[in-house]
Amino acid sequence: MFPRVAPPNHGLHPTADTTALMYLRRAGGRVMPGVRRLLDVMVSWCQGRTMKTYSYIVEKCPDTGLYVGYVSGFPGAHSQAETLDELQRNMQEVIEMLLEDGEPELEAEFVGVQTVKVA
Repeated sequence: MFPRVAPPNHGLHPTADTTALMYLRRAGGRVMPGVRRLLDVMVSWCQGRTMKTYSYIVEKCPDTGLYVGYVSGFPGAHSQAETLDELQRNMQEVIEMLLEDGEPELEAEFVGVQTVKVA
């Protein structure tokens, strides 16, 4: 039999903790040492990572028909694509790439959209 282990609840990363907890519940709290090590590595990998959310503006270019996305005030955070799904992937990739150089000092902050009616 495998040793019983307490489910991880480190509060480090919700996805890692949830995935590890689901696995342990299915296994009845018993896991092989190698699997336990994998779960520990997964949680420790996520320790230093915090999820941050960025909002980006989407426009459709009338000349090319492409969707164009950009993060307001985040230099270099822009992309284009033929579909919204592709644009989402592109934006995530470009933001992750830009964050490799460190957290940017945003030049502006996206607040929202307002509507005005005119006669």
